[in-house]
Amino acid sequence: SVAAASCAFPIPESISFEDASTLPLAVMTAALGLFVHLGLPAPPAQGVVTTAPTQAVIINGASSSVGAYAVQLAKRAGLYVVGVAGGSSAYPESLGADVVVDYRSYKGKGSLPAALGEAVKKSGLPCDSALDAISAGGTITELAGAVAVTSASGSGKVNYTGMLSDDEKNSLPPTVTTVRTAVFTAYGEHESCKQQITH
Repeated sequence: SVAAASCAFPIPESISFEDASTLPLAVMTAALGLFVHLGLPAPPAQGVVTTAPTQAVIINGASSSVGAYAVQLAKRAGLYVVGVAGGSSAYPESLGADVVVDYRSYKGKGSLPAALGEAVKKSGLPCDSALDAISAGGTITELAGAVAVTSASGSGKVNYTGMLSDDEKNSLPPTVTTVRTAVFTAYGEHESCKQQITH
């Protein structure tokens, strides 16, 4: 069969076809979310950014498949990563997340955004972007609340991968915008993004 060029990835000799088949969906979703929809600086074609981070990003679901790739891509791009995970918090830390907040410890209304705000504040960096690889149970609103207080301007953007309910849409801070990433946009709409992540 034939696939669009934007959906084909070179496979290194060290990776089997079976292992490689799991990569494109999660990697492309993470890359589109971070570098196209959130507009964060993309990593260099070779290597990683070696200068000190100048901005932070929050990644919810940092131990999920999309979230794990988002952590790695964000670190490669030189960003300070505040991950959100549960019982598997050690995993995103092993991938390079600078700090991981365990969402299970923050069940009260507004407590997770406050904890994320504190985590970002400790970095000393502004954070006007969040990627939500989970997008369920009000996480989009919680991330928007965190971005509203961690951004230098009070405004920002949350990229989500699931669905935004009308109730959640109506409860977002007015200074934070949302955008959905669906990997099907790789079929032509975001063809150039592939070049940024396959080198």
